[in-house]
Amino acid sequence: MGKNDEKKSNLEDEFAKLQGEHKETDIEKYLIDSDDDLPGFGELDIYNYDGDLSEVRKISEDVIENLVDLYLGDSPEVKNHGYIKHKKLQDMSDYADSRFLSKMSRKLLLQNLRQIDNGDNSARMYEVATKLMGEIREINKDSRSSRSEIENFYKGIRSDLGLNDLSNSNKVESEDDGTQIINTADLNNQIDAYLKGNKL
Repeated sequence: MGKNDEKKSNLEDEFAKLQGEHKETDIEKYLIDSDDDLPGFGELDIYNYDGDLSEVRKISEDVIENLVDLYLGDSPEVKNHGYIKHKKLQDMSDYADSRFLSKMSRKLLLQNLRQIDNGDNSARMYEVATKLMGEIREINKDSRSSRSEIENFYKGIRSDLGLNDLSNSNKVESEDDGTQIINTADLNNQIDAYLKGNKL
């Protein structure tokens, strides 16, 4: 019998002796039950950033598309102008970025607060939470300001091109018998003034 075989035999004997001494003990009750004692331990929650990006892009497209339609919908030639189309795409992108930043800041703040709730009470954690709250406030303020700038641009385009005057001249007059009359003379005059004004 070699030296290693002898050591192995001694260890097996010692192990058998230990098992024999603790036959009455229920070892299972001293072991950790991962389901009860560590719920969710080892599970990875992979966040779907692409899903969030797609969601904010869709919302931004709807908001900006509706905004442009609100201010320029009665003038398809202006609404479909190349510059307006490019401006609309840029506004959608900027608005989506703003919404995504806001969403991610809230997500980070919630994660930070959960860490504090779980016992990480260092001063640094509170400092980060306070800073994140300030950032969220600034992002919201910038978002409102950006949205107002976008709205004012389309309002301004409408006014600069005389679309407000054209829509006022197109008002319909109602007679007592329910018939409606459109004042075409005024409409023609407004169109003529609009075209002359744009040639300058």
